[in-house]
Amino acid sequence: MALLLLLAWAALGSVAKKPPLELLQGGTNRHTGKRKVLPPEPGEPVAFTGLPELPEPVYRSHTALRHTLRYVGRHLRRTPVRSLLAVLLALVLAFSIGFFTLLRSTYRDLYQNIEVHPRFLNGFSDNRARDVEKSGYVRDPFYRYKRTDCESNFVEDTLVLTNNISRVTSAEITWREDKGPEMFTQNQAFCVVSRELAEELGYELGSRAEICSSGYIWILRDAHPYATQEELTERIYHEYTHHFTVAGIAEEEGKTFYAPLATRPHFGSMFADYIPLDLAEYTLNDYHKATEFRSWVFRLLVGRPGSFSLETQEADRIYQTYRLLELLYPIAFTLAL
Repeated sequence: MALLLLLAWAALGSVAKKPPLELLQGGTNRHTGKRKVLPPEPGEPVAFTGLPELPEPVYRSHTALRHTLRYVGRHLRRTPVRSLLAVLLALVLAFSIGFFTLLRSTYRDLYQNIEVHPRFLNGFSDNRARDVEKSGYVRDPFYRYKRTDCESNFVEDTLVLTNNISRVTSAEITWREDKGPEMFTQNQAFCVVSRELAEELGYELGSRAEICSSGYIWILRDAHPYATQEELTERIYHEYTHHFTVAGIAEEEGKTFYAPLATRPHFGSMFADYIPLDLAEYTLNDYHKATEFRSWVFRLLVGRPGSFSLETQEADRIYQTYRLLELLYPIAFTLAL
């Protein structure tokens, strides 16, 4: 209907701009053959006195629109059923193309933002995790180590080492003025403790915090039976206790001690050769290299602890649907048009 209005408006607009005499004569372009010119018949000469002066014609800009609407109205009245079906068909096709275009745009955005996350679990070495990070296949690394049998000044708590504290707790954290979440990517002896642990031990921002990698009872059990109290205290303080400064307090229940993963040297003998990570997660740089990356990882894990997981089913479905829409869209658009 819009196409019909546009064409009729353009055609009748050009007609409305022509003088009436030219329209009555049919225009010079309608005379395709050569006109035969007859000689004048003899008679009395007639004096030519000139044409009377006529007022200039006034053309109105809405004339073409009025003629167009009148033409369309007459056409609709002559064939009402066919015109109604044509309008309904045009609306259905226009809606279909609009929906198809929106669907295609949605899947294009999904395809351009496909994220596949390889995960390493069950004691994957932090040394191997850094090798994966430097491989060129991945970005945005996230590491987590969790141990529940630690103690802070004879208070049982949970030790969590990570490089991104926002991924391991959703609690609001009160920070020191000079510290923030970025400290978890640095090798500095600062920590975050839960509110419950801070209240029980009297920790405040800037306080000195101590955590023991093994329970004090287990340390005393393995000590020499004739060791004095001073010797036991000295050994516990220097060999098993790790000292940090409180940089933040997490507003959460539970007794949890959060420290940066990069502070591994500050834990002394707690970790001999590597940290057995509970989770190492990344984002693939290129979804289409998932198969190549999987083969590379299998060679890396030969004879080493840890397991590997890479789920691509959802990403494959998005990519296949996107390819199908890109193939069918120009065909459907042409047929509908």
